[in-house]
Amino acid sequence: MPKTADGPAADMRVLRLAKESAVKARTQAMNQLKALLLVLDPDLREQLSGLTSRALIATCAALDDDCS
Repeated sequence: MPKTADGPAADMRVLRLAKESAVKARTQAMNQLKALLLVLDPDLREQLSGLTSRALIATCAALDDDCS
């Protein structure tokens, strides 16, 4: 008799896939953010360099979005 696609094993498989996808997206976003540091204004780049990933995200989120 073939296995069914339901039950706890299937549920765990779905959760594992969702977690792997979320980790991949987080890594990609962090890589993009760090790549942007290369083209920033030197003063801002100096301010953001050396920060941990968590601190870098928090600092960037708090930046003023005035682009003028």
